[in-house]
Amino acid sequence: MPVTSGEAEPARRAIPGSRIRLALLVSTLALPADLLVAYARARIIGSFPGEYGMFGPAGAAILHGQLASVYADPANQAGPLELLPYGVAHVLGVGGTAGWTVFYVVVCFLACLALTSVILLPVASPRGRWVLYPALGVTLLAVLGSFLPRAVFLGHPADFVIPLLWIAAALFALDRRFVSCAVLIALATGFEVWGILGVPVVLLAPSPRLVRAGLAGLVVLAALYLPFVLTGSFRMFGFHWTVDPATLYGLFWPGLSAFPWSLRVAQSVFALAAGVAAALLLRRNRFGPWAVPFSIVAARLIVDPLLLWYYWFAPASIALAALAVAIHWRAWTIAIGALGVIILLWFAESIQPVAAIILAIAALGLVFARNRLPTPAFVESR
Repeated sequence: MPVTSGEAEPARRAIPGSRIRLALLVSTLALPADLLVAYARARIIGSFPGEYGMFGPAGAAILHGQLASVYADPANQAGPLELLPYGVAHVLGVGGTAGWTVFYVVVCFLACLALTSVILLPVASPRGRWVLYPALGVTLLAVLGSFLPRAVFLGHPADFVIPLLWIAAALFALDRRFVSCAVLIALATGFEVWGILGVPVVLLAPSPRLVRAGLAGLVVLAALYLPFVLTGSFRMFGFHWTVDPATLYGLFWPGLSAFPWSLRVAQSVFALAAGVAAALLLRRNRFGPWAVPFSIVAARLIVDPLLLWYYWFAPASIALAALAVAIHWRAWTIAIGALGVIILLWFAESIQPVAAIILAIAALGLVFARNRLPTPAFVESR
């Protein structure tokens, strides 16, 4: 159980090998579903992933050591970790139904493994069917419900993976593994820059070691982005987004047509403030590691200028992970709420501003209902 500031720091707990093996087993059992949706995409739709025209050459440039060309185009907003799989596909000359089916299956399997690992992370002794069934059921829901594979098809698996890294970082922070927590947040930022918004999860821990975490995170961030910055051709922050009239900006600020990075920073400050407030209010709460990332994502979406379809994969991944854990812990109110969010997100593309508002209200409700949620330690005793 997390300690208060007056208590001795607990010994670090190793991640049981049985949990890793079970994550691999669940992801493998989901492979037929991965194969089905991957083949359907490659065969019926017959197209390469979204953004591949940009991400493929950029990722290949990283693999070939041509770093100056990777971010010379400001339109490239993907981090190096997101670019690499598409770079591999570009270098290998992947094409045709068979080639793209294999590509989709591999990336979907890795995303399934990330989801399953995060689901099992707070489970002390993953044995028996009661652990297997929720993890497998939610993983199949993520695949057959189109959330996970569509993130891959649209070229934005990062939107699904980043919140999972935040959840894992929050769990590590509660276990006082602050270096691991910071490294995970930095890796999330390596997928896309907005991954840095996960920083508030470190505040879930009593007496967080912010200096240690900050130094570790900065080292990883420097390793990921500094080589591109030093080339002198890093123009990512020169990009301007077009404002969608269907968002809240179209309603309250109709004269705004371009959304520069300065407004992205303001949006990020708003999301970070929401995350910090949620983390402080939910400290020592059993569902804090899921509620804080959900609050950050909801705050980010409600003030977003575009609300593109793939943006909804972020709250979906959090809801899916929370659903499985809530079922395991028999926290049925949270499970029903998570399932409700998942159902809402199936229709989010048609009701984008409404969906963003509902997510924000749900996040507020989750935060301020904290006294009615279970509050034991974040993991079961081992």
